[in-house]
Amino acid sequence: MKAKFEQIVELLKQKGAKPGSEIDTPAPPPFPGQVLSVDVRVDAESISDAAGCRSILSIDYNAYDLTGGDVRVTSVVLKVNGEVWHDSGSISTAHYHHSIESRVDCGEAFTIEVIAANKDGQVATAGAFIVTPQP
Repeated sequence: MKAKFEQIVELLKQKGAKPGSEIDTPAPPPFPGQVLSVDVRVDAESISDAAGCRSILSIDYNAYDLTGGDVRVTSVVLKVNGEVWHDSGSISTAHYHHSIESRVDCGEAFTIEVIAANKDGQVATAGAFIVTPQP
């Protein structure tokens, strides 16, 4: 172990480092939560009349580049019960927002997942679960 330490010290001396001086090391890459954020809000309203019961499912979601534009959002996908309901395609933005409404049945369960990626290939997700009400 001592020999390895001495090798490192010798290498640093060759590079001009002096005892007690700071050494520049590259910062580790940031975690996705430090540069990429996703949120999702879900709501459902139901009505029942002579035609039956029906609901409107509303999904509102965002993806943010928390660096303000240095590591831009490049894609956002909305999945509902495992199926893609919306795909942003290839984008380059600091903030992506999308809302979607769909007519669905009353008492139906929905698992929502939003997946965003940025230009560095980092991925962030957000999810929600809702059962449309029975009036």
